[in-house]
Amino acid sequence: MSRHLPSARLLPLAAVSAVGGALLLVGGQAVSGALLVGVGVGLGAAAALARPPVTRADEPSAEYVHSSLVEALAGAIDAKHDPSGKRLQRRREWATALARAVGLPPADIDAVRTAALLLDIGQLAVPDHILSKAGPLSVEEFHKIRIHPEVSAGLIEGVPLPRAVGAFVRSHHERWDGKGYPEGLAKDAIPVGARVLAVVDNYDALVSERPYRDRLTREAAIAVLREEEGKSLDPSIVERFITLLPSIEGGAGHEGVVDSSLVSIVTARREDVALFEISQAISAGLGVEGTAQLLAQKLRRVIPYSSAALYLYDPERRSFKAAFTEGIEADVLAAVHVSAEAGMFGQSLREQRAVANGDPHVCLDARAAATTRLRSSIVCPLYGERNELVGAMAIYHVTPGCYTQDECRMLEMVARQAGPVVSHALQLSRAQEEALTDPLTGLPNTRFLWMHLTQELARAARQASRLALLLVDVDDFKSVNDNEGHPIGDLALKELAAVLRQAVRPYDVCARYGGDEFVIMLPECGREEAEERLRDLQTKIARHDVRLPDGRTFTLGVSIGAAVFPRDGDSSEALLAAADARMYQDKHRWREQGDREHPSGDTFPNNLPRPPLHKM
Repeated sequence: MSRHLPSARLLPLAAVSAVGGALLLVGGQAVSGALLVGVGVGLGAAAALARPPVTRADEPSAEYVHSSLVEALAGAIDAKHDPSGKRLQRRREWATALARAVGLPPADIDAVRTAALLLDIGQLAVPDHILSKAGPLSVEEFHKIRIHPEVSAGLIEGVPLPRAVGAFVRSHHERWDGKGYPEGLAKDAIPVGARVLAVVDNYDALVSERPYRDRLTREAAIAVLREEEGKSLDPSIVERFITLLPSIEGGAGHEGVVDSSLVSIVTARREDVALFEISQAISAGLGVEGTAQLLAQKLRRVIPYSSAALYLYDPERRSFKAAFTEGIEADVLAAVHVSAEAGMFGQSLREQRAVANGDPHVCLDARAAATTRLRSSIVCPLYGERNELVGAMAIYHVTPGCYTQDECRMLEMVARQAGPVVSHALQLSRAQEEALTDPLTGLPNTRFLWMHLTQELARAARQASRLALLLVDVDDFKSVNDNEGHPIGDLALKELAAVLRQAVRPYDVCARYGGDEFVIMLPECGREEAEERLRDLQTKIARHDVRLPDGRTFTLGVSIGAAVFPRDGDSSEALLAAADARMYQDKHRWREQGDREHPSGDTFPNNLPRPPLHKM
């Protein structure tokens, strides 16, 4: 027993005429939970491993009891990977045949046969999320994996099995070149039985599905074994195994009935791993849509669905609106805007739990409801840390009534994790929006402008394209504030912002630059087009009436300067300076003309807002 591991013993619990279970003692304390459940249900699975019937007239021998417990324990543990038992049977038969082929004595052959079942029991000490990790392991995770041979050997030390079993199990990850673990043994210092198990275990892993890779073909797996000759594996045993393989490969693994209890172990493990992955994924701060996308991806591993959706709650309208949809008819679900009192959404809120198998048609408009293939669903509310309603998660299926209360329970567990994360993402999104938005006009502010202008200039430089900036300044705006007051000035700026917002293209950026100045960024726009857009803006602004509460109306005039990248500058500062200079040229030109013709066709004096405030 390693001095780093607590002492461990596996003790059979005998009933009147049969084995009733097993008690695992680690450091003098009983271990409860999945292991003991696995051993208990595994006793039923031992029948699949050819255990003869036991009667009162034929009491089982101690040796048979221990052998049955070993098989039951191994079967229950391996059920997390393969509830059919084929994997264990295959590995045991291959290892036994190879042990005979290399000439091991009968006692060591029996030890190899038993050890082949027990190689992985030490993985009970390794978290499932590490065993199921699809990507590369961290240094800490790899160290956690490395303890399992010692744990395996320690767990069986108290069971009256041949001493060689523990030695073979402990050393099956030692390498021929001495770079293995746990003791760094090399070549002949590694027990022959452990070298046999290492070859079989390597080949079995190569031809089996793993979270981090697909299974290899027989030929590819043999090529890998040959690459490892003289490195991790004994060359002579590798060649003996390859020679033996055609005669043993087809005979391993019988067809048997999978024990439902073992399937429960698989389901529990899959649930634990999925919940851990969901917890890890949604803590990454990806925003609402990114969080929803990860949730949908991970959720599919434990709950089957045809479509999934994340809805956000609007407290003012007391309704839910889809923020993310995936799967069949995702475009239909994206248009859903449903009352918080309607159908399953209302029921889930009233009962504050997941509700299953309601009719999805209730949440769709008449046209979508008539054509949808979705027939069942689960809806679960999402709450933030302060128990505030954030939204709802929903999954849908094309099969009617397919969801169970167990799947509702799973969705509720996910929702408890997802609710606070979605709430934080919404708060962050609102904070970012407020930080980048001008509170008066609702347009992007200067900070937003500089961020996007820098990005657009870099893109224009890479693609050798053009970019125009328009700097808009309100003429004689000070007289509006002085004569009518700042509330009227604010109203005028909001009206002007509305005109600008409607006049630009969807991919243009219109921002309030400060005071009564605005900047419009026009990607893929040259000099002539910029001048045309400038004149069009002046016309639209001049023709827009600003209506006051007392019935008066007035219009605004603006001066605009344009600059184009790269002709007028290759930086944000240079372009804004050029646009500013041209904007003042435009303003001076109008003032020097005295009375001038407005782009709308009207004539206004230059010393008043054009036209002056007047009664309707």
